[in-house]
Amino acid sequence: MKLRMLKTFLLTGSAFCLAFSSPAYATLKEALEALNDQDYGFAFEELTRLSEKEQNSEAKYHLGRIYSEGKGVEKDLQTALKFYREAAEQGNGKAALKLGNMYYTGSELEKDYPAAFKWYSIAAEKGNYPAQYNIGLMYEEGSGVKKDYIKAFQFYKKSGEQGYAPAQIAVGRMFLNGIGTPQDYAQAVFWYKLAADQGNTEAQMKLAKLYANTSVRGLPFNIIGAHIYFNLIAAYASSPLKEEGAKLRDELTGKCAMKMSLKRKRPPINGRKKAGRSLCRRWSQTSL
Repeated sequence: MKLRMLKTFLLTGSAFCLAFSSPAYATLKEALEALNDQDYGFAFEELTRLSEKEQNSEAKYHLGRIYSEGKGVEKDLQTALKFYREAAEQGNGKAALKLGNMYYTGSELEKDYPAAFKWYSIAAEKGNYPAQYNIGLMYEEGSGVKKDYIKAFQFYKKSGEQGYAPAQIAVGRMFLNGIGTPQDYAQAVFWYKLAADQGNTEAQMKLAKLYANTSVRGLPFNIIGAHIYFNLIAAYASSPLKEEGAKLRDELTGKCAMKMSLKRKRPPINGRKKAGRSLCRRWSQTSL
């Protein structure tokens, strides 16, 4: 902000200042702050300078955004693509991801899976975790490449290790079903829990169902954990997951009450069922 004010002063001030002051140039950080503040004129000028004079790939990426979204300029997809390509060819992961998404979805360009895979690969090499996830998805689907579940698993895992919840869910699913990797229920639970504990309701539902499952040998039955995650889903998820979570929570509470009654060798009369439900609810307040 200070540099923007200084630059305005230098451009509009006295002849003395113009004669004896050196040019005031913005850093990339200052140009991006101006873009976020919707000072599009200043941002465009400085990003253009950084792009042309310094060949700054990040500046080129943001110029692509400006033209793609029409921020202070008329929307121009071709010019946006030019800047995205230049940035991606310099190794900018965000620009390569953007190009990959455009070709994969066909939302702004004609759908082209091989082109999408090419740009995703460039982004993935830079450690871009959404691109790594998308490559895993393409290998699993066989979109633009030959199906390869082992490679799909490897790319999902790379992405998941960086904390990307959709990838963590994919790794959990593949461990659960033995796709691209040996079946391992403990690892499936581990990866689902990573995503669930980020607040991902899809992962919370999958994990809660695994904890509540008593029919598959080897699954880590955890009635308290299941109840906690069903509660979280019922409280914070969107419909219809919210209602499903509440329904499964109540069913689990009922089963718990029934087991408590049978364990005490007394008939499951209403009073005993209520006591069992109360106990289950107290258990559900215990942290994992």
